[in-house]
Formats: sequence, structure tokens, C-alpha cells
Amino acid sequence: MRRDAVGAGRATPSLTLHRLTAMAVGLFLVLVPAIASFYDGGILDFSVGAIFVAGALGLPLTLVGFSSPREGSAAPAGFFLLAHRVLTGALLLAAIVFLLRNESEATLLFALAVIPLGLVLLTSGGAAQGEAHGEAGATTVSGDDRP
Repeated sequence: MRRDAVGAGRATPSLTLHRLTAMAVGLFLVLVPAIASFYDGGILDFSVGAIFVAGALGLPLTLVGFSSPREGSAAPAGFFLLAHRVLTGALLLAAIVFLLRNESEATLLFALAVIPLGLVLLTSGGAAQGEAHGEAGATTVSGDDRP
């Protein structure tokens, strides 16, 4: 967590926290339905559609987490945050669709995935974009061009 100069003591999550959250949630989405679907009659019984959607959203989320800016050799921070927001919205939509389809296991899976991603996005407020440009950037502009 880093301190926001404008927020006066308000801590915002760093881009590293975004990256780790995206990777963890992506792996959660891929592994839980795959492991739970190895045998019939288990506690979690996902439909084929839920497994497909979880994989289709979990794999890009994991890849986005791995491709985030780190040591200047990856995708720009703006692209990462945009992809993070789009995938979080898609997971929320998937949770609503599977709720309407009356698949409680899939709804729970997608809701559990949306919560950490949404919390990281809501607490950041776009402040993590400044981390890609470095901490040395000026936060205020003071200039007096009067003669």
C-alpha cells in the first residue's frame, strides 16, 4: 500500500496488489470448477456452461495479472487497469446470469471472484496509474508567470 499525496493519509492499493489479486482470482476461477468436477455427486456440482465461463474469464484474468507492469517490461498500467475493470464487470454479469439460471454453485463462484477484484478497484480510484509513472512525478504545479 502506498500513501496518496492528495488523500492526506488515505492508503491506496499498489499496482502489485492489483496484479496479485488478478492472478489469485484467475487461478481460483480455473481450478475450483475443474477440481470439483472430477467426480459426480460432490458438494460443488458445476454445469458445463459454468466451467466454460469460469475458464473463459479466469484464464485472461490470470494472464492480465502476469502481464502487468513490472520493472518496465510489460503492458502499460492503463491497459492493465482497463482489462481488470472489464473482466470484473464480466464476472459480475456472469454471477447475475447464473443467478437467473438458478445455478447457486456457479453464482457463488463468480460472486466470490468479484468481491476481491471489486474491493481492489473501488479502493484504488485510479490512483494506481500514477505508480507506473514513478513516485518521482510532481503532484502539484506551482508557477507564477507574472512579470
